[in-house]
Amino acid sequence: METSCRGSLNTRNAGHKVKSIQETLGVGKTQIYETLKNKVLILARYERGSLPAHRKLLVAQRTRFSTVNDRVLEWFHCCRAKNFPLTGSLIREKASSIAKSMGIDDFEASGGWLQKFVARHQLTNSILCGEGGEVKIETVSEWKGKLSGLIEGYSANNIFNCDETGLFFRTLPSRSYVSKCESAKNGKLAKDRITVLLASSMAGEKLRPLVIGKSANPRCFTKDYKQQMRVTYEANRKAWMTSEIFLKWLHQLNNKMVIQNRKILLFMDNCGAHVPATLSNMKIIFFPPNTTSHLQPMDAGVIQNVKLQYRKSMLKSILLNMDEYYTATEITELLEQTTNVIESEEEDDLPGSTPDNKPPSSKEAMRMATKILRYAQESPDIGDERDSYLQLARTLYDTQANILINQRMHATKQSKIDKFFPKVAKT
Repeated sequence: METSCRGSLNTRNAGHKVKSIQETLGVGKTQIYETLKNKVLILARYERGSLPAHRKLLVAQRTRFSTVNDRVLEWFHCCRAKNFPLTGSLIREKASSIAKSMGIDDFEASGGWLQKFVARHQLTNSILCGEGGEVKIETVSEWKGKLSGLIEGYSANNIFNCDETGLFFRTLPSRSYVSKCESAKNGKLAKDRITVLLASSMAGEKLRPLVIGKSANPRCFTKDYKQQMRVTYEANRKAWMTSEIFLKWLHQLNNKMVIQNRKILLFMDNCGAHVPATLSNMKIIFFPPNTTSHLQPMDAGVIQNVKLQYRKSMLKSILLNMDEYYTATEITELLEQTTNVIESEEEDDLPGSTPDNKPPSSKEAMRMATKILRYAQESPDIGDERDSYLQLARTLYDTQANILINQRMHATKQSKIDKFFPKVAKT
């Protein structure tokens, strides 16, 4: 449409007849007259760059390169039917190859050509995810045919499904509305990850989530904190699900069913950690390989909704505390600062230090900084001095972190998350 508009105006100004313009540009008579009628408005909007993109390519034009475009589109659909990922550079390279094979030497698969090709055929650039591309529909259909026999004799509240997911629990949204004059800057990506196992029944009964972290006894957990949590907590070095953790969870669930005098059916995928087990009150059924995207209920939006609710809750916490910090990410930055503080497992002196010049332990420094931070946040009468107290706490965190990083390179990282978020109230 963009080319047609400019071409119509230029050729008409040069004295060409409407019929000649039709043949040259491959457009209709009505389109030409409409363009000429709104000549001033169209040119003004074009120069301002305010002509909407979807109006620029409203009509699929038939040009001398149309055959190339048709061949490229046919190849595109063939590749996507086989689930091949296609990038812009691949499409452009294939278009050049097709044009060359057809003897068209002046065809150029430029970025502009790709942009128009994508808009003309309503293609989108999406992130490919999930396991749907590996699914054999025949296997899915066969399984669904057997399903009624598998669940026979079990009520809806005794048919369960479980699945794990990874949760980057400190990651902030990567997209945001910004003003036109503002650069879209973001903080560094938080990569702290835990594994969460979720399970529920057809009737909606939700089992206690299983959370797997890296530390067996995180510093943010007080002595009675695990009893207050509404999740079961396990740990290993990589925060992954293992067969040992999974078997322990299965036996705990089976014991619960024994107490409740229930026999249940548990569906799950066949990942390596999901080992088969013979249990008195549970029957385990594995989904066929590579079919969970079609068959597993947890993958049908349950896990995604849990993550969305978690993200919503986390952002609410940030909004509630945003006035106390300079930036929206300062809360997570403070957590990162405390994570970077390196503590020694031993109580020996620092290298090169003496009783007179020995710096305070990291525990003492963190306790001091936390007291200052809480005082600045909770004291209503300090007025203009609030910023000074906050800056003092941040400086203490930074200074102590630098001292310990330089002098203890092989110690254990510890986190003080509980210092920044409220504890769970006892029930």
